[in-house]
Amino acid sequence: MRYREAIAYLIALILFCGGYSSAAQDAHSVVHFPSLDDNESRRPATMLAGHLFRPLDDSRRPALVFLHGCGGLIGSRGLDDREASWAGELNRLGYAVLMVDSYAPRGIGNTCSLRVSDPGQWMSLMQRRERDAYGALRFLLAQPFVRPDRIGMIGWSQGGGVVLLSTRAGEPARLNAAGSASFRAAVAFYPVLCSDNEQTPGWSNEIPLLLLQGASDTWTQAAPCQRFVESAVARGAKVDIQLYPGAHHAFDAPNTPLQLLPVQSPPGTLPYIGTDPAARRNAFERVPAFLARYLGN
Repeated sequence: MRYREAIAYLIALILFCGGYSSAAQDAHSVVHFPSLDDNESRRPATMLAGHLFRPLDDSRRPALVFLHGCGGLIGSRGLDDREASWAGELNRLGYAVLMVDSYAPRGIGNTCSLRVSDPGQWMSLMQRRERDAYGALRFLLAQPFVRPDRIGMIGWSQGGGVVLLSTRAGEPARLNAAGSASFRAAVAFYPVLCSDNEQTPGWSNEIPLLLLQGASDTWTQAAPCQRFVESAVARGAKVDIQLYPGAHHAFDAPNTPLQLLPVQSPPGTLPYIGTDPAARRNAFERVPAFLARYLGN
């Protein structure tokens, strides 16, 4: 890790720890592991940071990789409240959670406008984040407290787009070597790249995927995503989509008033975000039920 990146990460870590109680920190550790990104063969693989939360016993547990959105994993107030609330609930249900920080180790800040200002760089980052996800998978496969046949992934917004890229047919074998253990299930919240125009023609998948989308989302919009899913399912894809009437982007984030973010967004979209209590409650029931189906005993 370069000096500037190390300083940035240290500051972020201090902010993270300052926002958490000692009880929460007892179940939390910061780990480091390599991405599968080879940096175009010019430099060693990026050494990623991960925030690991797990039940406090030695039993082998199913595990989940979390993939953050364009705002990054750690902000000015510490760890993102959305991911923290999901980690707490899934820990309670017996899952270990590894939150992958793809930004701070690379010296990257908020990228919410990057898709508009530099789409080529944005897509390159998305492809690197695919390799981050599989680097996290390899890390979890080596842990004695993880069941290697029970690992899933969850992504939000940009992280949800990484899920769509990472789970497309053939991608697990290409990134993680054919025959290797892979993800058993995946969840994508209001993902980017969820349209026929933005995905590989004929996109399909083999890893069961649950997609949760606000019907009133003005940033990653529901209509093209629904058409994309319907086309993929007709080709045999394993995707379930849940639409929430009236819900906006980040509907599952806690205590977030509806607001317009000061970031650039693609033409025809507006970056409104906000909690929808009913959709959030349903998601906190639906996601665990889906995970239990594929990651349970």
